[in-house]
Amino acid sequence: MLRRVSSSLLLAFSCLSAASFGIIAQRSPEKSPDENKQESDRQAKDIARSNEEGRAALSARDWDTAIEKFSSGVRPAPDDVSGTAVLLIGKLIAQKSKAYDIYLSGIAAANSTLRRERIAAANSSYDDALTTFKQAIDILTSARQATDSAEKKKRANVRLELYSNAVEIHRIKVINNIDTTKGSEAARVYAEYVAIEADPARKLSAQLGLGDIMRLTGDFDKAAAAYRDALTTKPDHAEAMAGLGLSLFAAGAAASPEDTKKEQEGLIYMQKYIAIAPLSETDSQAVKDLKVSIKQAVEYMRSQNIAPQKVDDFKKKP
Repeated sequence: MLRRVSSSLLLAFSCLSAASFGIIAQRSPEKSPDENKQESDRQAKDIARSNEEGRAALSARDWDTAIEKFSSGVRPAPDDVSGTAVLLIGKLIAQKSKAYDIYLSGIAAANSTLRRERIAAANSSYDDALTTFKQAIDILTSARQATDSAEKKKRANVRLELYSNAVEIHRIKVINNIDTTKGSEAARVYAEYVAIEADPARKLSAQLGLGDIMRLTGDFDKAAAAYRDALTTKPDHAEAMAGLGLSLFAAGAAASPEDTKKEQEGLIYMQKYIAIAPLSETDSQAVKDLKVSIKQAVEYMRSQNIAPQKVDDFKKKP
């Protein structure tokens, strides 16, 4: 599910003012110290104004105005690196929210042509958000290294927030069948996110998300690897077992000749999943569909006399 503009993020935006943007000036040798300071002060005021106006538009759910306002304070080579990246986070959130609203209007459309047009428009807006993500990462990466500890922490937090939004966009595009053609790009972004995410629960969620994306885009070996990573983190995770079982079975069935060993290994994980997560009336429709598909796969393999392949239990990382 798309995370709406969070209250904590809006609070973070609201705390930013011209005085709180830590300027690290890219000094021009052609300007005097006073001129450089005046330029830095102007940039700080521009960023603060753009941030305030963009936040107001976000709160009003006026996505186009928010995009325009956040964009107005962004410069190609900014003095304030983290402040500019914060503006780009705001722009990205507005683009992502706009895309989701368009998507909802698309799936609600009775006319199939209109539905396809709106889904395509939603995908375009999601791609715009990913472009904004890349712009912000490029600014952070190319900037002169920060020496101030507060600025270092600010940049690290901004980078993490950018990646968190980017992986969510990739997941939404695939899970909702909006665009399944960017699996390799999604894998790269997920890997970079997992490398900097310190929170175990969010890291696990990212591993599962990557597994789902790779499975649904047909890269079953990479999907299996992602689910294995998740099970190494949490050995009893039911959804990871289900995903690994389905991925191994699909990889084995797609191989030429058929790889029954992978199918057998997949069967054992699917049976484990069925044992620990039986069908329940409280399950969401997506979970019910997953459980039904796994049950059907297990029944098919049994009808083909495919026996489970013994596997070692996952051991949690120390």
